Amino acid sequence: MGVLSFSKRLLRKPGGAAGTLFLSLLVLAALLAPYIAPYDPNVPNPASALAPPSRAHLMGTDRFGRDMFSRVIYGGRISLQVGIIAVSIGAFVGVSIGLIAGYWGGLLDNVLMRMMDVMLAFPGILLALLMIVVLGPGLVNIMIAVGIAAIPSFARLARGSTLSVKESAYVEAARSVGASSLPIIVRHILPNIAAPLIIFATLRVGTAMLSAASLSFLGLGAEPPTPEWGLMAAIGRHVLRRAWWVSIFPGLAIALTVVSLNLLGDALRDILDPRFRGLEATRQRSV
Repeated sequence: MGVLSFSKRLLRKPGGAAGTLFLSLLVLAALLAPYIAPYDPNVPNPASALAPPSRAHLMGTDRFGRDMFSRVIYGGRISLQVGIIAVSIGAFVGVSIGLIAGYWGGLLDNVLMRMMDVMLAFPGILLALLMIVVLGPGLVNIMIAVGIAAIPSFARLARGSTLSVKESAYVEAARSVGASSLPIIVRHILPNIAAPLIIFATLRVGTAMLSAASLSFLGLGAEPPTPEWGLMAAIGRHVLRRAWWVSIFPGLAIALTVVSLNLLGDALRDILDPRFRGLEATRQRSV
């Protein structure tokens, strides 16, 4: 499937188009934050403390007089970075474990999967909290903790996909010509299990961002005055009755980003998953 054809199919789906549009705008705003943000996000202005939304401050100001619009834009940089890096950590380690367990099987498979089962016994946010207790609070440690919490899910998905692919004819053909295990895994198995992993990773970015925001809300992540959405919402809860905008706008940014990622993930599933492609083709023929 070419890039152009893939893009057309993605944008034909309302959810895919909406998710792609919002995420594109978010990424663009994050990249151009120094040129878009009207104020420095970390410079206080006590004279404008808790000012409501207006032309001067589109999303109002917080209790230190910092412009909320500028902080939300810069917060998108941090939240996207946290989500992408955390999922990258979980995907790299988890997929590696799943490939090894699924391809070689036997005792190694049992040991690795029992370890993943132990990790899955803990809710993701609780496992991330345990990692924060070990590593200590901080933005970098949040990325590591959330990434570690994602490892077992990626491992189980990669293992299941590997089990269904490793007995395929093209894998047997590679073995018959003397290819060793590592080239078979990298060249033949991994590309053929990439579609469900890409879909899951897209959905997982939203979950990672939400987990990171939750940890920051609890005071275990980013430290003031970092413009991180979860931390901004936490700071705003103390003045929620007087200045609703301090918490509402960062919370709305989190919600819209997570929903957009879920919409994009659903659209990617419809395009990349052969089962859903078959259902779509059947529906089109019936129409």
